[in-house]
Amino acid sequence: MSEANEREDDAVPDEDPRQTGVADQMPEENPEGQGAGLGTKLLGRTVEKADARGLPTMGKGKRDLAETLEADLSRLRGDHARHVEQTSAELARLRNREMALDAALKSESAQHDRDRKGMEWLRALHIAMAGRPVWWSLLPPQSRRAREYQMLRGVGLFDDQSYLARYPDVAAEQMDPLDHYVAHGMSEGRERG
Repeated sequence: MSEANEREDDAVPDEDPRQTGVADQMPEENPEGQGAGLGTKLLGRTVEKADARGLPTMGKGKRDLAETLEADLSRLRGDHARHVEQTSAELARLRNREMALDAALKSESAQHDRDRKGMEWLRALHIAMAGRPVWWSLLPPQSRRAREYQMLRGVGLFDDQSYLARYPDVAAEQMDPLDHYVAHGMSEGRERG
């Protein structure tokens, strides 16, 4: 059989068989739309040959085209799956980065609040110490410090006894509690007593 004849046999007719008179020779279809004979209706055209699934048989050219299309579809599905996987991984990475940045922002914000409160406390301490009577400077250092602590406790700025009780390491070092707090305790986040 020649190649031209093979293409003619495989081709689906362009004309409606009902208009060309061929439909009169074809078996009628039942009401459910299933072919009663050899003919199968596909997209308004009647095809004489069908495979086991009821789909029209194809010639070599159409079969190659269908296989190419199926291969392209399979490749596109694979590309899509890889793209979805890469996008999901990137999204997870970005979410982790967002959580890390959020945690860092909260930490920085908390540190900023501590620093601001520390500055306010130092300002209040300075104001309280500036209001000491001048004659306190004539007292011996221990006596003067005892009066200062009593004044600071009275205005609620610093409690030396509570600070030493809460932090035994300061008491063990025999450091002045107020000096320790200003030099180390504020930056370490220790309570003022």
